[in-house]
Amino acid sequence: MPLYVIATEGEVTEKIYFIGAFRRKNIRMPILATKKGDSSPDKVLKRLNKYKNEYAASPNELWLVIDRDNWDKNTLRAIEKECKAKGFNLAISNPCFELWLL
Repeated sequence: MPLYVIATEGEVTEKIYFIGAFRRKNIRMPILATKKGDSSPDKVLKRLNKYKNEYAASPNELWLVIDRDNWDKNTLRAIEKECKAKGFNLAISNPCFELWLL
């Protein structure tokens, strides 16, 4: 069964969207939502990396989902570079996830 892991910057909206949009019995998709305001891109990346290192199951894809509106270009470039080095996928919503849903 395919495993897709998604780490999000948001606490609520992204989790609701991904669970609702991709609810299937033949796919496992844990959503690693932000807790306690740990929403900076580096914290989201750390959460995704921790998941990868702690669980023996090899995900088919690991995704980092962050908003563009709060972060400067240097921060986003650094995250993009690190994601590429680790083999993670990166989705940046511009300006923010909630508008992307519209």
